Amino acid sequence: MANQTSTTTSERRTIAVAALSVLIVGLLIAGGMLLVLNRGDATAACGGRTPIGLAAGLQVDAELSPFNGSLGGHCEYWVVYRDGKLQAAKSRVEGRDCALLWYTPINAFRCDGAPVEWSELIYWPTRILTEGEFKGAFEVDFGPAPPG
Repeated sequence: MANQTSTTTSERRTIAVAALSVLIVGLLIAGGMLLVLNRGDATAACGGRTPIGLAAGLQVDAELSPFNGSLGGHCEYWVVYRDGKLQAAKSRVEGRDCALLWYTPINAFRCDGAPVEWSELIYWPTRILTEGEFKGAFEVDFGPAPPG
């Protein structure tokens, strides 16, 4: 009887730790989204350096699978964890007229059904902010904003 009680307690502890972990990751992602949505002029054209979320939360997700994001205009990206660091790959491949898509069953990118090698990806310049108001944020440099 004592074994059943300790097993139940152990199971409860495991479930509580798992639930807390999911909650923390969710809060990190939500915090990153709030960080992005509440900064600067919301009507500004896409361009320049933009924090897209908290690096810690983005890395946890990207280690599991690349994921897509867009801030509108030409600011489309895939957050990937590659070569030991968080990176933002452009959503288009040079010389191909198609959007980059991730296929989880084969753990690979494809473009119009054709495979895309990691070496074909083009990356936006990125950095993790180490100071200031957005410390810990993953920042992507989308280049100059288009005129208009």
